Amino acid sequence: MKKYFFYILLPFAFAACKKGTYTPNGSPNPKYNVPIQTTVTGIKDMSMKQSDAVEMPIKIDYISGTKEPVSITITNLPDSVFVSIIPQLDTPNYSSVVRFVSMKADTGTTTVTLTTAASKAASTKQYNFQLTILPNPVNHALSLVGNYNADGACVITGAINNTVSISAVPGYINRIKVEKIWTGTSNGYYFYADLNPTNKTIFIPSQTNNGFLYSGNGTYNDSELNITYTLSDGNLVYDNCTSVLTKK
Repeated sequence: MKKYFFYILLPFAFAACKKGTYTPNGSPNPKYNVPIQTTVTGIKDMSMKQSDAVEMPIKIDYISGTKEPVSITITNLPDSVFVSIIPQLDTPNYSSVVRFVSMKADTGTTTVTLTTAASKAASTKQYNFQLTILPNPVNHALSLVGNYNADGACVITGAINNTVSISAVPGYINRIKVEKIWTGTSNGYYFYADLNPTNKTIFIPSQTNNGFLYSGNGTYNDSELNITYTLSDGNLVYDNCTSVLTKK
């Protein structure tokens, strides 16, 4: 009789034990399947040259809803302007860099649209900003490239009558390199000078080249430069010269 009673109770004991092992894993997610809402900071009006590259750092911040990846797209770009977005897709909060590259684009201002989107249409947001294409700067240094007759005088060396060479400096706008200055023979005597096209002036910033310190200023037009400069080796040489350079 006892043996029979044991087999009757066993299924009930097993069922009770099984029922007590289930425990919910955390509270339900109230945001499950709710469209994500975000906001973008860092968007601003941009300007760039016709051939140029500029960057706009932005940040995509989470506001509410189910967290999921949010993408970024740019539309309504002017012709010959291209864009890269890194990263273009991530889960907020995250930062991204929008890089614009113009390749001989036309000048003018265009309203560009930045759009963020997720899996649900209700998550989509659009932001407008102005992209202005400005004319490429004119490098006036190119018009001065060539050889020049140099006439003038130095305090120590006396009268000047020699040949000076002028070239444009790669990677710079409106900067020239004046070589064979002072002696008219050696390329070792040279300085860099910056042109101001607005008032046609020349500025020779303080600089040391091959052991000689130069500084000075002047004026220019398309065929002639009038410059005053000093050079010194800090020891034996200190000279102050005024020279008129006439293009050959």
